[in-house]
Amino acid sequence: MRLATSTNIMQQIPGREEAGVRECLKRCHAAGFRVFDLNCCDRSGPGQYMRSADWEAETYRIKALCETLDLEFSQCHLEYYNVCDPAVPDRERREEMVRRGILACEILGIKWAVIHPGSVYEGGSLSREKSKAANIAYFTKWLDFAAEHGVGLALENIFDWEGRRHYAGAVEDLIDLTDSLKRPNAGICWDFGHAHMYGYDHVYWLKRIGKRLKALHVQDTHGEGDDHLAPFYGTIPWPPIMKTLKEIGFCHDLAFEIHLMTRNMPDALRESQLRHLCDIGHYLIKLYEEA
Repeated sequence: MRLATSTNIMQQIPGREEAGVRECLKRCHAAGFRVFDLNCCDRSGPGQYMRSADWEAETYRIKALCETLDLEFSQCHLEYYNVCDPAVPDRERREEMVRRGILACEILGIKWAVIHPGSVYEGGSLSREKSKAANIAYFTKWLDFAAEHGVGLALENIFDWEGRRHYAGAVEDLIDLTDSLKRPNAGICWDFGHAHMYGYDHVYWLKRIGKRLKALHVQDTHGEGDDHLAPFYGTIPWPPIMKTLKEIGFCHDLAFEIHLMTRNMPDALRESQLRHLCDIGHYLIKLYEEA
């Protein structure tokens, strides 16, 4: 197991423009990070590089910097929206962002791209049956495309928001959907914060997911919101979780998604904070190795 972090850990800096991916890599490298998750969803907004005509060339510049600094990307987070809603505004552009994200994975050697399942509603209520069918139809297309480019899709457990239930918030649905896709490049990403908001027993569900687990979003929360804090800053019990990851043979990376931890930190304090977060990650890996 290696420590990784999403590139959104350095995206927002108070008092200045957003940091680009290459600046993030340089500064996280100085703090001790060597492996990364390319956050394509945050880089697909207005003015961001994934939306620009230069996106492919910039991805190759990112790759060149990785080769210079001996860095690696191991996963990414694709554009997300309700993929089962044909009426979503700007859907064509969002789908293009998914396509570009998968191609960026191929360029950077990323093996697993995280993506959110969608939901179908009838009369304002979630239809699990129709949601499953719509997700199968949607992801079959993208799984075939991703396979052509050497990429797998890890479906993420999500949570309820906007006052209504969302499909794949229930882990049983997520497991069933992943199995029903019947593709070797279909897996699961476990977001600890999302699961904690449901009050899920992480140990129990990680064991149920087992070999389907291909990616992690490591964040902490107090259980009420999607806080994206560093481990030990919330109420998630990390020692038994690390032991469980060892027991189920999880061999991918421990990937931080803790951007809300850093977004308000003054730039003058950012380097010391990044080193502290790196220390937390290596402590968790030590727990995994000693389990």
